[in-house]
Amino acid sequence: MTKVFISPTDKQVKDSDGIGRIVLAQHKHLSAFGIELVERWEDAEVIACHVTQNGLPHSDVAHLHGLYYSDIPHADYSTWNYRVNTDIAESVRCAYAVTVPSEWTSHTIKRDFRITPYIIGHGL
Repeated sequence: MTKVFISPTDKQVKDSDGIGRIVLAQHKHLSAFGIELVERWEDAEVIACHVTQNGLPHSDVAHLHGLYYSDIPHADYSTWNYRVNTDIAESVRCAYAVTVPSEWTSHTIKRDFRITPYIIGHGL
């Protein structure tokens, strides 16, 4: 079995938000695919991060859900958005693999990062 650490952990998320639901589903289903989830990143063979590295030394797999755009009229684009986009860029630069939930989201990653992410739809 491959030992994987997922960030954020299942203890750090809520089932009421998108990333939380994905993380909880990964904890529920990944063992059926030969993946052993570990509680400490130091024990992992693979570190998988959602959105950013969250203070970890690197992310082998970066699970992205998109970026924060400044041209959306109703969105409050402020300092936190810029910081998160910067953190996302760092996570992508360090990752061996990048996943996104849709073809639409992949266009931004292809254009802005010059890489082709793996598309894994939500619910899969």
